Amino acid sequence: MINLIDNLNPKSLYNLHRNIAYNFLKEVYPKIMKNINKTSIFLLIIFVICFVNLSYQSTANPVSINSNSNIAYIYNSKDDGTALYYQEFLENNSYAVDLINVSDITTTNFENYGLIIIDPESGDQGSNWGDSNTVNSIDNSNKPILGIGENGGYAFFGELGLSIGYPNGLTSSGDSIFIPDNSSSIFNEPYAISNGTIQVYISSVVEKRIHIDSPPSNLTILTLSSQGSVYSSVLKEGNDYIYWGFEISPNHMTEVGKKIFLNLVYDLYISQENGAISGYGLFIILSTLGISIFIICVIRYKKIES
Repeated sequence: MINLIDNLNPKSLYNLHRNIAYNFLKEVYPKIMKNINKTSIFLLIIFVICFVNLSYQSTANPVSINSNSNIAYIYNSKDDGTALYYQEFLENNSYAVDLINVSDITTTNFENYGLIIIDPESGDQGSNWGDSNTVNSIDNSNKPILGIGENGGYAFFGELGLSIGYPNGLTSSGDSIFIPDNSSSIFNEPYAISNGTIQVYISSVVEKRIHIDSPPSNLTILTLSSQGSVYSSVLKEGNDYIYWGFEISPNHMTEVGKKIFLNLVYDLYISQENGAISGYGLFIILSTLGISIFIICVIRYKKIES
């Protein structure tokens, strides 16, 4: 039954919940009316309506946009159009993206952003990224960061002294990754990704691979360059930094490559929900409250009747 529900699309799931609510009101409602007061029935109806609406709301879109939904995408004037491709790609997948030039970083308020992405051409030759003021402005924002490519994420993470940055990489090229273990939520939310060798780009592209022969304890090796390799182009360091080592924009990605990238964005993005209640979470709260009130009303009615 669980597998059947998991395979339903949002519209079918909505119809299923609607039918359950309808049958409940049709078959059970008359019997309840004989035993409880009108207030209890009213609360029960509210509960059923919340169930139908919120369950549909929570499945309609894998990303729930909230006040921290904006993504700050950092680029510079020498960008070849990659920033615009990423902006379009992410906005087509329910995120709002602001392009922020490197020169504007120190005057940008990152408070309302849920994620910062570093463009692959925003730095300088992989060994240098901006100056101390620009780096500190981003790092001190306490926002999760997804760094792309050698001259972007690799250079920036090197400025922070992270193992996923300069000088711990090797320039290479490829179109595929190897996923040794897909049990992580990163490979399951919002899209399920299989393990093994996955082609993420249509053709071979430049990538900066990180040497992982002796990784630190806080480094999560998400992929390998190939099975048994000591290099990786997709890693997560701590809870707030993810590295995507490929240089080229998403219009050159395969469909599964796009899904993997979106999963990485989603993983960092949800870490910044700041306690916001999702549709499903709100449903759980309301259902618990509704059932509790319903039980209390029934008990009170029985006491009055006796």
